[in-house]
Amino acid sequence: MLKIVYINGTIDGTLPLDPARLTGDLNIDRASDYVRQFESGKFVSFGADGMAKLAIDGDYGIGPLVLDAFGQELENVPALASGKMGFLIGGGVVETDMVVEGNIVAGDKLYLGTGVSAGYLTTVVGNGPVVAVARTANSTADKTVRVQVL
Repeated sequence: MLKIVYINGTIDGTLPLDPARLTGDLNIDRASDYVRQFESGKFVSFGADGMAKLAIDGDYGIGPLVLDAFGQELENVPALASGKMGFLIGGGVVETDMVVEGNIVAGDKLYLGTGVSAGYLTTVVGNGPVVAVARTANSTADKTVRVQVL
């Protein structure tokens, strides 16, 4: 989930899905694990092949995905129609529940996760830079947190 509160930069709509991983059949592609991994609020970046990937600790050119790639029922599916997704670049303030911990407090520095936490924000310090700072707290019951994306 992503709610944009304030944009410092812009929304870049050129992040390409890997066409080799798409069949051209909307129902099959919407249900694929590849497409389903791209949920709004997760951080994404460009892979070495130039295709979309979930961002991990140390990645650059990252930002939160604006819309789910698989869309919603009875809704236009722009990512699958165009093969491209939109993500926020240049920073801003957003609310997201794509975080690992349920005990984040205002002021916490947030990094990108790795492994099964790829695309998620975490308080675990990695080798990469701080990518966001928490502006509100969250809980295990509601992981939603407002962050300043750097």
